[in-house]
Amino acid sequence: MAAEEDRSGPKPVRLGLLEVVAELPIASILVLFTGCILGPPTPPLPAVPGPEATGLVKELSGYLVTPARLESGELSAIRVVALPSLEEHVIRPTMPDRTRFIHGLSGPDEEGRIAVIQRATHRPYLVKIIHVDGSGEREIARVPPKTAGGKHEWLDPGIGDQVSISPVRGRVAFIRDLLGRQMPGAYTKVGTLEIWDVETADRLCTKSGAVDWGIAWFPDGRRVAYVEYLPSEQAPMPSEDETFGRVGERNFQGWSEVPTITTFDVETRERTSIGLGIHPVVSAGGDQILVRDLAGNLRAIDLATRKYSSVELPGLFGPVVAYLPGERVVYWSRPTEGRAVQRSPYGSFRAGLQMLPIKVCDLSTGEFQTITEAIDPRHQVSFGAKD
Repeated sequence: MAAEEDRSGPKPVRLGLLEVVAELPIASILVLFTGCILGPPTPPLPAVPGPEATGLVKELSGYLVTPARLESGELSAIRVVALPSLEEHVIRPTMPDRTRFIHGLSGPDEEGRIAVIQRATHRPYLVKIIHVDGSGEREIARVPPKTAGGKHEWLDPGIGDQVSISPVRGRVAFIRDLLGRQMPGAYTKVGTLEIWDVETADRLCTKSGAVDWGIAWFPDGRRVAYVEYLPSEQAPMPSEDETFGRVGERNFQGWSEVPTITTFDVETRERTSIGLGIHPVVSAGGDQILVRDLAGNLRAIDLATRKYSSVELPGLFGPVVAYLPGERVVYWSRPTEGRAVQRSPYGSFRAGLQMLPIKVCDLSTGEFQTITEAIDPRHQVSFGAKD
């Protein structure tokens, strides 16, 4: 297995900065931000040693989706990559005004539906559904741009960074009415988890206390995993792992309340605390949840035993996208050695940001392969399988 990435980076700040920055060494932070202000950052991020596998992508089946820019530069379209063919097309959801852009997306589900959040400054967020072929666009919900009583749209937004559509049953989850909460070394946002029915556009249920640190559906479409704060003495801790999330200032050491992965059953309203972690990703079998800590360490929680096991992904550099059958994981990565470095031309002081590949790794062998070469790390990526 490839060596684990250097995780001696700074603590993350939740004020619109990239989550991936939280995993950079301090020297790389300085290179990136100096480059964003004065010019393209040099040198590029350290490359991942090759060689890459050649057959992993051929075994995937589904769609990779991410926001895309129009010829005018507006971030208002969706790029759809079909797997395993790697054929691409772009769909364009209707935008009520030119200032609106893609804030978040998820899917597709088994029927090919993608959930999309559209945003515009000082205007309501729009939660929509659109098919991978661009048809069937429908609005599901509207959310005010700022939480009632909040200070600012960026600090206390009406909706969180994530939206998640269930693989089956036609349900969409997002977190709304967020208020900022300062934790030791990290600014976080806490709001209300809402579940909506795609077909009827009805709100099915809500759950308060959700932290804007990720949402993930189980494959049955009944349960959803999210993050909430629990008193440290009540949160299930990884007894066999003394380092995950609990060592160093960049983690949850000394926090009176800690982020806890929680599952919520939409049918029974039952809530279950699983264990310490953020950014949950549920496995295709529904028997494991991948979680991270603030230092970027990655673990798999076995839901039957609640045991944590270390997960190593070559060049991991940001969120995990999906945990597929056959121990295949789709994830953000640093480029493989020998690949050309590409930079985004967009942004004001952040133009020139290095774009990153999305890869798939076979956990049983450690082999990996690039799916797509260069995506702006400020954008979200989702993977889903359409029947």
